[in-house]
Amino acid sequence: MADITDAREKFSGRGDFYAKSRPSYSGKLIDALYSDYGFSDKSVIADIGAGTGKFSVLLAERGSQVICVEPNADMRAKLAEAVKPFTGCRVLAGSAEETGIPPKTAHFVTAAQAFH
Repeated sequence: MADITDAREKFSGRGDFYAKSRPSYSGKLIDALYSDYGFSDKSVIADIGAGTGKFSVLLAERGSQVICVEPNADMRAKLAEAVKPFTGCRVLAGSAEETGIPPKTAHFVTAAQAFH
């Protein structure tokens, strides 16, 4: 099993490239989350491994509060920039194993493409 420190550094120095080259998510997926799976503008969503914020922004655009958790400092800087316009977003340094989010805080937990 890889050391968690390795995971935190895996994308160091690649934030710009990742933000520009990573595809976004289907509008139909986001629509389904909000129409069929209970997400709403009142939801608090923990987005784990949020990367540069591509998925987090789509949730925030729907009015949800998003707690963005990202272990890599370079990616987290891009993430903070991406969600800056949304007052309902918080960015935390953390991992799936140690999110820093208190229990019973979020209605939903997402991981988008964070499984590498």
